[in-house]
Amino acid sequence: MEHKIELVKKYFALVENFCADKKEYEDILHSEMSATEFPNLNTKVTRKRGYDEMFAGMETAKKILRSHHIEIHAIFETPEVAVIEATWTGEMAVAVRDFEKGQTLTAHCCFIFEFRNGRIFRQRNYDCYESFE
Repeated sequence: MEHKIELVKKYFALVENFCADKKEYEDILHSEMSATEFPNLNTKVTRKRGYDEMFAGMETAKKILRSHHIEIHAIFETPEVAVIEATWTGEMAVAVRDFEKGQTLTAHCCFIFEFRNGRIFRQRNYDCYESFE
C-alpha cells in the first residue's frame, strides 16, 4: 500500500510545481484518469475533468497562482483507495474575479484517490475554502 501514497506524493509535488508535461505523469496517472471537484466557495457546480482537461487546468493555475502547496495531515488506505486529508494554500499572482493579486487562499481538503493498474485512476476533491474576505 505504500506505493499508492508515494504516487500521490509525487503527483502533489508535480502539481505544486505547475508541471503540465504529460510525460512526467506517465507512471503516476492512468490514461483514463478523471478528477471530480465538488461544489465549494470557489466552484459553484460539480466539475468533472478528463485527462486532457486536467492538464489544461494546470496551465491555467500556473497563470493565476504565484505558488501553492498541499500539506498532508492524514492518510487512510484500503487496497484500492487512498483518502488524504490536507490543507491547500495558494497565493494569487494576478487579480482574478474577486481575488486580489498577492491574496492567499486556504482550503481544507479531502482527496479520494482510486487506483487501477498501479496508477491513479479517479480523484475526487471535497474542498472547504476559508472565507475569501
